[in-house]
Amino acid sequence: MENDKFQELIMQQFNKVFEKLESLEKGQRKIESRMENEVIYKLGALFDAREVQNDRHNQILEMLSEMDDKLDYALLKLTQHEIKLMAKKKLSPR
Repeated sequence: MENDKFQELIMQQFNKVFEKLESLEKGQRKIESRMENEVIYKLGALFDAREVQNDRHNQILEMLSEMDDKLDYALLKLTQHEIKLMAKKKLSPR
């Protein structure tokens, strides 16, 4: 009879441990799911921010290219004017 009581006590304890284990597993699944959702959201936000930065970077490069073209044009005009001025100075009597 004592053996039966011992086995029943062991089974009760085993059931309690099993219930706690199930509860822990459910909690772990919730945490994993939440973490996955948050990570996916944050990664999406990072990629969006990266795209915005890439767009801005491309705009700046375009602006620099335009400024470079304008500077080249201004230098060309300056050189042309200097050549004309030098030619006039050579042609004018002193």
